[in-house]
Parts: sequence; structure tokens; C-alpha cells
Amino acid sequence: MRSDESYFSGAMFFNFMIMEGIFALALVVYLLVSWPNVHWDAFTYVAAAGMVILALVMQPLGKHFWLSLDTLIRPISKDECE
Repeated sequence: MRSDESYFSGAMFFNFMIMEGIFALALVVYLLVSWPNVHWDAFTYVAAAGMVILALVMQPLGKHFWLSLDTLIRPISKDECE
């Protein structure tokens, strides 16, 4: 059992970092594609809806990254395998 009091905090942190990275990339791409006539209202609504959907979709990936990093830093002991 790898769970402790900070396990879900770490998973939420990685989920947040992944989502913010995708959002920043989408913002830069959108600005580069539509620079002279940027539709800020449309981007605001699409970005808000996208972040809510992305939070739900990316939650398992954030947990996976956190568990991988936790296992890398703190290897599995024999006591945890029993």
C-alpha cells in the first residue's frame, strides 16, 4: 500500500501541471494561428469548457505520473509486497 496522507495531493499537483501545460500550448497555438483577429470571447468559453473536460480526462494520467515518481524516489520494499 503506497498510500499516505500526501498521495492524492501529489496526484492532483501532477494533474494540474499537465493541464496547465496543455492550456499554455493551446493558447500559444491559437494566438499564432489567429493573431490579427483573435476572438477572445470564443476562446474564453472554449478554454473554460476544455479545462473542465481535461481535468476529468487527465486525472488517471496525473495519478500514474505521481505513482511513477513516488516509486522512483521511494522504491517498493518487501513489507509493501506482503
